[in-house]
Parts: sequence; structure tokens; C-alpha cells
Amino acid sequence: MVKSSHSRLVNPPANLPQAIADWKEKVDKRLAEVFHIYSKSLPLGYQSMRQAFEILKEFTLRSASKRIRAFLVKLGHEAGGQTGTGSLVDVAAAIELLQVYLLIHDDIIDRELTRRGGPTVHRAVYARLTGRGGERRRLSECLAMLIGDLAFSWSVHLLVDSDWSPKRRSQALRALLSSHETCVGGQYLDVLPPTPRFLTKQHVTEIASRKTASYTLIGPLTVGAELAGAPRKTIEALQAFGRSAGLAFQWIDDLNDVSEAIRNGKLSSDIQEHKISAVVIAARSQMRPSQRQRLDRLMLKTHGGRAAAWERQRLIQSTDFKSTVLTEARGFIRQGTAALKKSGTLDQTAIDKLSDLGQYIINLTSE
Repeated sequence: MVKSSHSRLVNPPANLPQAIADWKEKVDKRLAEVFHIYSKSLPLGYQSMRQAFEILKEFTLRSASKRIRAFLVKLGHEAGGQTGTGSLVDVAAAIELLQVYLLIHDDIIDRELTRRGGPTVHRAVYARLTGRGGERRRLSECLAMLIGDLAFSWSVHLLVDSDWSPKRRSQALRALLSSHETCVGGQYLDVLPPTPRFLTKQHVTEIASRKTASYTLIGPLTVGAELAGAPRKTIEALQAFGRSAGLAFQWIDDLNDVSEAIRNGKLSSDIQEHKISAVVIAARSQMRPSQRQRLDRLMLKTHGGRAAAWERQRLIQSTDFKSTVLTEARGFIRQGTAALKKSGTLDQTAIDKLSDLGQYIINLTSE
């Protein structure tokens, strides 16, 4: 059985990317409508608010977004036994607006300059500001956070106003808010100054479970299943799959950041920001004691600049971190698929679709 499962992971179906693209088109269309409708409540007579609105709209509709989370709402709904989409596209759009809100805040925290092939929101705001002196950066970040808060508000509005029974809307809203709250907890842990106990796989896994797994997979799958009226055992199985697939998603994202930087002769943003990631833990496990001690000192060091960051990257590059991270990511997908089968409440079609989605995650080269 393990060999058969592994074969599925190596050969994902060709129609899955097209199914995601088709759903993305519908969600993008709905998001464009949302901006047209909800903008009427904003004081767009003020130039600064018009600029903020356009920045948020452009960032949200940027074509580089794959809408994986929106598609997972659909998969969760189907796994719950429903095939009709109805106003499901509204809820999928709500999930995407939640993602926008989280990305805006995360990019400020991580001091990212680009996202989805363009400037981050706070950077786009910064470019529009003039004559602010030393307050320009702080003001751009404050305004970006407010723009993100607007996206979160619209996310809740979309779900609450969607065409479902009050009970199912309430359950779906609870799932969305729970996903958000869990993510906040993970983000809190992620921004704490690193200590030696953070240099463990357990710590990295906990953060990824609370952040990436929560809002990327568990939340969307649960929201879709709740709207379908799925039984509790089905929802629990989807959540178990979501946690495992979410860890795989983060492992692949960590791997891509470092691998692409090394391939292009650049410095990884994760390494530059002292991020203790799956790559760091994998590389660390393969090092000699002296190398590991040196890496630990460099990871926990709060100064040193780019020179120290390049040394961290060279140490990591000297190991075979890629095979370790990939093996662990594939193992997460197998664990998640096993949880789906164990539940006894999902049909084979649903299990196959989610398993294929897992392999799609493994094959991602960028988010």
C-alpha cells in the first residue's frame, strides 16, 4: 500500500492545475465585484484613501496568486458530500481576503519588499508618500496595517452575507475566526527573539502548524465542510490532513526560498532574517558538532549583518538539506492521506482529490 501511495505522489493528474485555474478565474471575478461594491462605503474623496484602495485592489487581484486556499474551500465542501457550488465562490473570496490581510501584516513583520511578483503593500504605500522625512517608513507601515484590517473586515462581511442557512454560516464563520486566532498565536511565537530551544524540529513544526497549516489548509477545508453540513468525523479527518499538508506546504516554501537563492547566487531572505526554518533544522542535523555550534551561534546572533548571513547560508549549503526536507514533506502528505482513509467517512473520490492536492503542494516552486 505504501508503494502504491508513493506512486500517486510521483504522478499527479494533469487536470488538477486546470481545475485550480478555473476556480481562480471565478474567485478573481467575484473579488473584483467586491471591490466595486464595498468601495462605496469608503471616503474616496480623499486622495490618500483612493490610493490606499487602489493598492489593496491591485495586490489582491495580482495574477501571481494561485488561489489555492480558495480551491480548498471547494474541496472541503465536496468532501462534505456536496457538489453544487452556489454562493461558495463568495466564501472562497472571503478566504482570499483573509489571506491578503495576513500577508500584509506578515510582510511588515518580516520586512519583505516583494510579494506575488510585485511590491508588498507597505512598500507600495511608501512609494506613494513624499515629504514625510524620517516618519515615512513608519507611516507607510501604519497605513498598510489599516489597509489589511479593511481586507479582514470585508472577508467577514462576505461570509456573513453569503447565501447559506444561519446555522451553517455561523459554523463557517467560527471556523474562519478560529483559523485566524490560531495563526496569530503562531505569528506571536515566530517573532519572539530566538533562543537555543527554538533550534528544534518540534518548535518549527509548532509554528508551521499554527500559522501555515491553520490558515492555508485547515481553515479553508473546515469552512467548506461546515457549509456542506459534514459530520464531525469528516471535519476532523480534513483537519488532520490539513495539518499534515500544511506542514508540507511550509517545508516546500522554506526549501524554495533557500534553494532559489543559492541557485541564483543571492542571499536567502529567510536566512537573512534569522528564520529558523525546516531547512535550518535539516541542515543542522547533518553537520559535524563544530559546524552545528557555529551555525547555532550565527542563528542566535542579533547582529553581524550580511556577512554573518552569508556565512549562515554557506554552512547550510554545505549539507544535503534538500533531500531531507523533501523526504519529510512527502512523509507529511502520506500521513495526511492516511488520516483521510482512517476516518471511514470520506469516499475514494474525495480522498484521491486531496491526495492529488498534496502532490501539487510538493511540486510547487513558489507560493
